[in-house]
Amino acid sequence: MKWNVQLPSTDFSVYEMVSEDGRKVVCKYNRSQGTIRLRYDGHYGVFMIEKDQLINRKFALSNVYGSEIGTVTKNLWHENTGSIVFNSPLHKLNYKIDSYSSFIEVSEKGTNNICEIESIPHPGREQHYFPILIALAWTQLVNAGVKMEIAA
Repeated sequence: MKWNVQLPSTDFSVYEMVSEDGRKVVCKYNRSQGTIRLRYDGHYGVFMIEKDQLINRKFALSNVYGSEIGTVTKNLWHENTGSIVFNSPLHKLNYKIDSYSSFIEVSEKGTNNICEIESIPHPGREQHYFPILIALAWTQLVNAGVKMEIAA
């Protein structure tokens, strides 16, 4: 899968991912509001995050009602790796960001979702990893038929 990125402003980014079979994911990330909105194959999702927690090692994902629905944790020992846990139903996905080879990988129980990030400009690329990670994890669960308790 490849991401094509449109960066209309500093606080709002739109990411589009198209798979080999032509299915498209649209991810809208609003940094000032701390929201990630996703649309994929007839499914919709909204995730809320705390703005100041992006720099920390662990932070919560919430739905639009403020209920915590998951966490993202950065690994202390291996840079650009960590886990994403969704609470209901319980799913733990691991992630790896390879900035040299320009790809992001999300995996759970032997199932991988890999996306190339070549189209994202190198200076400042790190700020785009988070919404792409959430979009990859969410689409992997949608493809597996998992029904998550999130509101759109």
